[in-house]
Amino acid sequence: MARASWRAALVGLAVAALSLGPAAGQNMRESILPMMRCTACERVIGKAAPFVNRLVLKERIWSKELAREIMDHVSSHSCSDDELFGSNSGELLQGCLSFMTDSFPRIREGLRRHLHPRYEEFGEDVSATEFCVDIGVCSQGLGHSLDRSLQRSQLLEEHRKRMQDL
Repeated sequence: MARASWRAALVGLAVAALSLGPAAGQNMRESILPMMRCTACERVIGKAAPFVNRLVLKERIWSKELAREIMDHVSSHSCSDDELFGSNSGELLQGCLSFMTDSFPRIREGLRRHLHPRYEEFGEDVSATEFCVDIGVCSQGLGHSLDRSLQRSQLLEEHRKRMQDL
């Protein structure tokens, strides 16, 4: 796909955002949007990471063609991917649309750092959690992503059960 396809993907995201209604972004509480954006980042990059990590293993070097290939992959595994974002979560979808439209250039640059010898991250695997912190979408800690918050809740519940069994 060419650069125009990236633009088409972004236009598609914008159309999806508009279909949620003019006040969709206003309806989402300010405190929830960062968590939804972080969750979206971790899911999208988590889905793209194995693809990029295979390129790292093959010692591929960043080029315009490789950039198009990677960003096409990222675009195809974003907000419209039902496996990542079920149709029942309007707030999560809003967070994803916000993340993709605002962060697309940072995603590209962040992935480039793993495939260009000029950068310290060159040759390193992409970790979705670290990546999303590095590009400024997530903050460090367990409570900044919906998935990590759920994971933390499950761990706390398991700990409570073990303590009760003692």
